[in-house]
Amino acid sequence: MLQRALNLHRKGRLAEAASLYREILSKTPNEAEVLHLLGLVEFQGKNYAAAVEKIGRALAVDSANAGYLVNYGIALRQSERFYDALASF
Repeated sequence: MLQRALNLHRKGRLAEAASLYREILSKTPNEAEVLHLLGLVEFQGKNYAAAVEKIGRALAVDSANAGYLVNYGIALRQSERFYDALASF
């Protein structure tokens, strides 16, 4: 299911990818990579608050992931939370 969601995401079919990511999370709610990917979908859809929330949850599970930290900072910056973004970077 994750591979299918990734393929949809890569093709820009964001709503479909998000639906599959949410389905995965309904079974494994603390799956950091899926939380991160759903956060990226939210970011791409310009839903920055949801992106911050989802990527933040991914970081709560895996705080050492540099990619999550960078994307979290970018989402924070887009949310105009500049000091928080700076801390994330």
